[in-house]
Amino acid sequence: MSTKSPEPEVPVRRIDRILAFTALGLAAASIICFFAIIIGTAVGMEQQDFGTGAWPFIAAIPYMGASGRVRHDHRAPRHELHPQGARGIAALRNPS
Repeated sequence: MSTKSPEPEVPVRRIDRILAFTALGLAAASIICFFAIIIGTAVGMEQQDFGTGAWPFIAAIPYMGASGRVRHDHRAPRHELHPQGARGIAALRNPS
């Protein structure tokens, strides 16, 4: 059981609410854009297709929303970018 503090409660300031809802909105947009990229890939979009239109912006949102900062050093390994994984890249290198 907790006891009530004799000090008055600190009110939540307007800027705190604005920052909290901005962070929540950015996190929600990040999740939505993440699934948009997954769905786009599932329907057959190629890597070049994500470089046109609104896709560069959509692809940048998860980097900012998920971590709170833009990460430039995290790139997918090459085998994750190929539709058949590491076996597909190996087959391209050694077509026997």
